[in-house]
Amino acid sequence: MTRIFKECNKLEVQELPPFVYQLLLMSNSGKRNAILMRVLDVFNQMDSKIHCNPANTQCSLAEVMEIAEEELIHVQGTVMLHFTFAVKQDLSMGQDLLKIFRSRMTSLSSFEVALLLSISSVHRYENKAMDILKKSIENDFVLCHYFDHPSLSQNRCITFKKCTARGSEASHGCMNLHAWI
Repeated sequence: MTRIFKECNKLEVQELPPFVYQLLLMSNSGKRNAILMRVLDVFNQMDSKIHCNPANTQCSLAEVMEIAEEELIHVQGTVMLHFTFAVKQDLSMGQDLLKIFRSRMTSLSSFEVALLLSISSVHRYENKAMDILKKSIENDFVLCHYFDHPSLSQNRCITFKKCTARGSEASHGCMNLHAWI
């Protein structure tokens, strides 16, 4: 499985949706949680490359320019459709995804929030997905405002503080969520 995800880095962005679809099919044969977590991590890494500040020493301008934001949004939307279809076909996959989201509740990325919203369109998971989303926002709000938690300064986190204090990050999150919905 590690070899598969090493090859994933070599794929073009447009080749990711069919690749993810095949991985979702393969996840029925075993190691579902590991596959789902790795797919989420791949898209979180791509999201962080897009929203990386070139002045930051952790990312280069080449990494920022590597993926076009609009292209990534379209690819992520297609992948979310694949996830929603897979969850409708295999209800245990939905349970596993919700468990993963519960474990990552304090720092959901914009892709994970949008995926959680798309999974909430499945009637069986509507309330559970919305509860996870509400708790995640509450946890981020509490950590950000009351404890000034350092992990919340990353671009992965969608919080009220970023929406009110940091305009560019808030506009990114709002734009991504509106583009996917």
